Amino acid sequence: MSIVEDIQIETEVLIKKCTNYLQGNLFAYRACNMALRTEKSTREGEVFDNKHIKGLVEIYREFSQSLEDRHHRVEEYFSSLLFVDLISCVELYFAQLVKITISHYPKKVGNISFSLNDVLDKSKDELVENAADQYVYKLMYKKANQILDELSQLLAINSDLLKPYWPVYIEAKTRRDLGVHNSWICNETYLRKVAEVKYEPLPEVGTMLNISSDGYPEKVVDNIMNLAQTINSEVQKKYS
Repeated sequence: MSIVEDIQIETEVLIKKCTNYLQGNLFAYRACNMALRTEKSTREGEVFDNKHIKGLVEIYREFSQSLEDRHHRVEEYFSSLLFVDLISCVELYFAQLVKITISHYPKKVGNISFSLNDVLDKSKDELVENAADQYVYKLMYKKANQILDELSQLLAINSDLLKPYWPVYIEAKTRRDLGVHNSWICNETYLRKVAEVKYEPLPEVGTMLNISSDGYPEKVVDNIMNLAQTINSEVQKKYS
């Protein structure tokens, strides 16, 4: 397949994952709210004969109590897991774009060193794949704006067209890191990284930055979809 077709497929996969995230997020909230309402009715004396409903209420009650020390509600917990997965999918999308581009245009990777054993034992395709992996690894550890510039340069598209969407993505990515490593509590690292892309408004250190704010998940998904669709559109213009 051509680079246009390969990137089209990856873009469609990411768009589908964005849709699945919103659906999963909505399901988590509705399911938890149903369990919460049922649990409240049980405390008020209402009797439920259905063993599945009774089991759901008991699980919800125990799980809710186990999350108290982390100051999370059950629905926020599941929503956070889905969010972490979504951002990982976006990172994978960018990695796949790099690998696809290098597989079609190996010379774009520049200078990559291989051991003599690799050169003697591996095929050209395997060497190109290894070079792409090395390139992705180095790229993903660079600063946010450097990633944007290098990714755009590799794809041979105009980075200015992606810049309107970049700050929201970087904020979401940084918030994901905050959730994984600092229990969603704003710290100096978060502020430094989002300031690099001029994201506003900036919260204060110590602020809880979970992703249950009204409209936040939809904002992030809309931004990611626009970013991916713009990349796909520009690749089509460049290589068709």
